[in-house]
Amino acid sequence: MSPKQSEIDRNLEAFIAVRSGLAATHAGQHALMRAGAVRGFYESALEAQRAGEQLFADGMFSVQEVTEETSDLGFYSHAIHLWPA
Repeated sequence: MSPKQSEIDRNLEAFIAVRSGLAATHAGQHALMRAGAVRGFYESALEAQRAGEQLFADGMFSVQEVTEETSDLGFYSHAIHLWPA
């Protein structure tokens, strides 16, 4: 498993553990995740991705939409390195 995939998996596990509490205050927003912790909330996935690129030059972060159900943004997390900063 690649380091990026390991980061995404760790972040998803951490997000699932706290999502019900986040949904009450951040529903519809996007969480920027790194090292198993929420690092910020943003109105769109693109805003969260841009913030992640600015904060984490190594690209080791993921984005998760805050909903009652888990959304799989794994492809988005993998594809994002193809977009210009």
